[in-house]
Amino acid sequence: MTKAKPGQVTILKKKNYLAMIKNSEGSCAYKNNYALIDGVEVDITEDGNAACAYSVSWILQPFGLCKRIHAKTSGLVNDLIKESGWYDIDEPRPGCVFLYKPKYFENSKKVRDHIGLGTDDGDAISNDDEKRCLTQHPWNEYHERPCVRILWNDKLNSELLS
Repeated sequence: MTKAKPGQVTILKKKNYLAMIKNSEGSCAYKNNYALIDGVEVDITEDGNAACAYSVSWILQPFGLCKRIHAKTSGLVNDLIKESGWYDIDEPRPGCVFLYKPKYFENSKKVRDHIGLGTDDGDAISNDDEKRCLTQHPWNEYHERPCVRILWNDKLNSELLS
């Protein structure tokens, strides 16, 4: 880093991004996302049952790491890869994005993807569909669903995310 001028404040965006990931553990702030569907109000994250993409995009977006907030993993992944500069890597790094094997849920009759974020201590943070809040877990699997992709953005190579 270059020497700062007296009184100059430089926000350390990467450090704040990693802190936000780590400090989000236990948060239920992202469990609800209300929308009107055909004029009827619906919680499209199902009270936290399907809030992984919503929570991850809320953490990524303020740091310029995705273009907009998403309710579905497929939309978020499309944003990350096609619009925001993310690409596949082989090994996890702090701040990376993890994608997990889709799973069929008998109760909802839906196949759901899952997405999480890498912590600076080698784990992942993602929405837990049972606890309905963000939880920390091993990066390589989430509830017996193996990690199938790891994504990285070169902005994370800079402390200023530039």
